[in-house]
Amino acid sequence: MNFFTQLIETGIKDVTIEIKVADDGRVTVLTSPKTIAKDKGLNTMKPLLLTGTTEELDCGYFQAITKPLKKTSAFFNNVENYEANLESSKKETAEAKSAKENEKNAQSGLVKVLEKLKTPADWSKKRDAVKQAIEDLLEFNPDSSAAKKAKKDLEINLAKVQMGDGLFSENEIEESVEEIPTEELADDSAQMFDEVEEDQEEEE
Repeated sequence: MNFFTQLIETGIKDVTIEIKVADDGRVTVLTSPKTIAKDKGLNTMKPLLLTGTTEELDCGYFQAITKPLKKTSAFFNNVENYEANLESSKKETAEAKSAKENEKNAQSGLVKVLEKLKTPADWSKKRDAVKQAIEDLLEFNPDSSAAKKAKKDLEINLAKVQMGDGLFSENEIEESVEEIPTEELADDSAQMFDEVEEDQEEEE
C-alpha cells in the first residue's frame, strides 16, 4: 500500500507534513491536520511529532499516526457539521424574519388600499390596485385569510357593478340630479290649476 493511499484512509482532508533531517541522519516528521472549522482553538493543536531513522519511519509512520488522525478527523467533522448547521439555522431564522416583515408590510399595504373603498364603484375603479395588493400579500403568505377575504369582497363588489347595483356613489347620484328652482315649480302648479278650472267652466 503506497503513502498517499494510507494517508487518505486516515480520513483527514487537509494535512501539512513537515520533514526535517538531522546531521546524524535521523528524521523528524511533523504531521499537522487542518480543519475548515472557524473554531480558533482547533488550529492551535500541536502537530504529531515522530522522530526515527528512515527505516523506522518507513515501517512505523502510518502505524503511529493512523489512529490519532482518525480520531482527529472525526472530531473535526463533528465541529464542521455543527458550525454548518448553526450557520444554516441562522440563515433560516433571518429569512423567516425577513419573510414575516415582508408579509406584514404587504398586509399593511392591502389595508391602506381597502380602507379607501366605500362603494362598489370605488372597488371597480381601484380593481387593479386591489388585485396587486392581494397578489403581493399572497406571495409571502399563500394562506393569508386577509388576502382571500379581499379577493372575495372584490368579486362581490364587481358583480354588483355589473348588475347596476351601486354603479354610482351617493355623491355621484346627487350630482347627476338637476335641481329645479322652487319658483318654476310654483308657476307650473298654478298653470295646471288654471287649466283645470277652465275645463270645469266649459263643461257647465
